[in-house]
Amino acid sequence: MKITSIQAAIGSAVVLLSAPTVATVQHRHRHLHQKLAHAHSRSSYNEKYSARNITELEKRGNRACPFPQDKGLVAVTPGEKNAGWAMAPDQECVEGTWCPIACPPGQVMNQWKPQTTYAFPESTFGGLYCGEGRQLEFPFEDEPCCVDGTGAVDVVNKCGDVVSFCQTVLPGYEDMIIPTDVYDTATIAVPDSKYWAGTAAHYYINAPGVDSSKGCIWGDSSTPIGNWSPYVAGANTVFGGTTFVKVGLNPVWEESALSSTKPNFGLEIKCPDGGCTGLPCRVDGSGVVSDNEAKGAGGSPFCVVTFFSTAHSVFDDHVDHVDDLDDLGGIDDLDDTGDIDNIDDIINSIVDSVVNIDLIDTYNVFVDKLIRDYVISIHLIYEQQDEHLDHLLGRNLSRKQNYDLVRLD
Repeated sequence: MKITSIQAAIGSAVVLLSAPTVATVQHRHRHLHQKLAHAHSRSSYNEKYSARNITELEKRGNRACPFPQDKGLVAVTPGEKNAGWAMAPDQECVEGTWCPIACPPGQVMNQWKPQTTYAFPESTFGGLYCGEGRQLEFPFEDEPCCVDGTGAVDVVNKCGDVVSFCQTVLPGYEDMIIPTDVYDTATIAVPDSKYWAGTAAHYYINAPGVDSSKGCIWGDSSTPIGNWSPYVAGANTVFGGTTFVKVGLNPVWEESALSSTKPNFGLEIKCPDGGCTGLPCRVDGSGVVSDNEAKGAGGSPFCVVTFFSTAHSVFDDHVDHVDDLDDLGGIDDLDDTGDIDNIDDIINSIVDSVVNIDLIDTYNVFVDKLIRDYVISIHLIYEQQDEHLDHLLGRNLSRKQNYDLVRLD
């Protein structure tokens, strides 16, 4: 059994282990061997592409915009009709459409239509806009197309063969075509709280020996690759530097005949430097192994580990005692030990109240109590004028002023 582990950049890593027993990665000086792959995916059966109306636009004479070669992007199937854009190979970036982009391993997309939400078709308006005259329009002109993620999650491959992590394109059509081939160690992209709509990165993990050219595709039920691969993972970093990492079974795989053949590898989250909660957290051919196993989409099991940043030293500067959290409302649900009794009431009270920025770091200490089904991403409920808040939230302040519970499945 080849097992996979996951940790976060305080010392976190997704560790792929070839031995039957799981070993903890203790060393800090890991050799990074990352390869940018150009996924060679087939035509997509993703129903979301129907919203593009490409055939009609082409009939009107809408022309294709060129894929930018000088913006630090990863070209997805550059020899196909999509010409490098992060879409299925049969999809063209034509005038009047948004064209999603793929970034190198460890980086996240930094261009999308402003003030859009996780609602279809707005959720597909990522990347650049192909305007009239085949002119590309950059929503945030002064910013790069790709920026570094939080660097919170490393992948260490001990399987003896390449393992591909295939990230979904969001905002975009959620194809799992953003490639990271892991040969020994790689840093995968983890967004922070300013990322589009507060969403997390989502990955499909293929078996050892399946590189991104074969595995980062929209597949079918004949082979356990791409969106039919057995395992999924997710990660994001919220205010204060806390990172959530999830592993679980892919519900599409689990509900198919493919699940009759159990995987011979697995994923395990590791925390060699401490500072985390939620261990053990592992998924392998037997299912999810965790004291905190939860059910996600389709009833498939998953587990989540929370990695606390050293930024939480601010906790002591803001609040002397857990009772100071009363300002959030619903804190009567904390019992005498400071543990949360009624998670639903806590969530409802926070959603109904304005989040006090001074208490965000304190609140993050309790976030791991709330992630049975969700990863928490906190935004202001309404726009504040305070200069300090504006600095903390950055451009996200003008994009989305609400409180999100972001599913990682």
